[in-house]
Amino acid sequence: MIDKAAIYHRPDSEFAYMFDSKTVHIRIRTKKDNVDKINIMHGDPYLIYLPEQLMTSPMIKIASTRWHDYWQVELRGPHRRLSYLFELVAGEEKIFFTDIGALKDDSKHLDLTFNCFKLPYLHEADRFKEPKWVKDTVWYHIFPERFANGDPSLSPEGALAWDATIVPKSRDFLAGT
Repeated sequence: MIDKAAIYHRPDSEFAYMFDSKTVHIRIRTKKDNVDKINIMHGDPYLIYLPEQLMTSPMIKIASTRWHDYWQVELRGPHRRLSYLFELVAGEEKIFFTDIGALKDDSKHLDLTFNCFKLPYLHEADRFKEPKWVKDTVWYHIFPERFANGDPSLSPEGALAWDATIVPKSRDFLAGT
């Protein structure tokens, strides 16, 4: 049975964004190993009125954590606007996930005018663009507390003694100065 409480999608976020001038990335989260496949049904919000007018694209599982699976699809369309909903399948069970929640696989519940997620207009100004200089930059992360401790009297309680031969763990604090 599909765990509807674990399904998560939010448009205009890291779950639905303009990747480049012609591509949109759409993501959805589900409970880990709870869904066999997901299709995204999508189309132009001004041209779809019936479920058969939607295009269907399969989503790919791109990541899993201890509790969730993350699915993604890249969509390209002739227009800079998009309506979409998700079709989730687990064994014989199939549901639609829309902006009003999960609906049974029954077209009488599906109203494409109101139930679809919508990206009304994808404007180039809304797309994140990294500066050109970033691609040629070397980044250094300096953690002063990993250096030798020059004044132990300043060390907070619980700080470990510094030793150049140890490999610190992520939760260790060496109180370097």
